[in-house]
Amino acid sequence: MKLISARLTLAGVLFAVAVSACVVAPTAGYDPVVAYEAPPPVRFEVVGVAPAPGYFWVNGAWFWESSRYAWHPGYWQAARLPLGGPQLAPGG
Repeated sequence: MKLISARLTLAGVLFAVAVSACVVAPTAGYDPVVAYEAPPPVRFEVVGVAPAPGYFWVNGAWFWESSRYAWHPGYWQAARLPLGGPQLAPGG
């Protein structure tokens, strides 16, 4: 019984050492981006009417691109189903 317990302990320690040796490194070519200035104020966009039922508006935003801020305008996005498919209400 002691031999099995010692083997399980040793296996657990070896597994812990092997797992703790895993290193997650960024992919090659990854350079962190640091912006030293705040983005410009948010632009006012006219939203208008949705192109079809079930669409929602995604606001525009400033993104840091090539050492400067670039505005990406808002757009209409079709609603997506949840990953598990349509969900029924409880009791429905």
